[in-house]
Amino acid sequence: MTELFNASEYVLDRHVTPGNGARLALTGAARDVTCAELDNQVMHTASALHRLGLQPEQGVLTFTADSPELRPSVKANSS
Repeated sequence: MTELFNASEYVLDRHVTPGNGARLALTGAARDVTCAELDNQVMHTASALHRLGLQPEQGVLTFTADSPELRPSVKANSS
């Protein structure tokens, strides 16, 4: 079986796992977000999508402004 690429693991886990969760992941006019905060938001969003029945490789339409709130949904969709 082909191993699936997980963008969240590639982008976040490589910083959070070795203890660099305080590293800045996103910066913007609204606020700054650390790797640990973004990882937590991604896990929360991915869990919600899983509870709704979303399976790996299924698509999700996300409608939101280009803001820090967009990133967890994008990463969760690829988890």
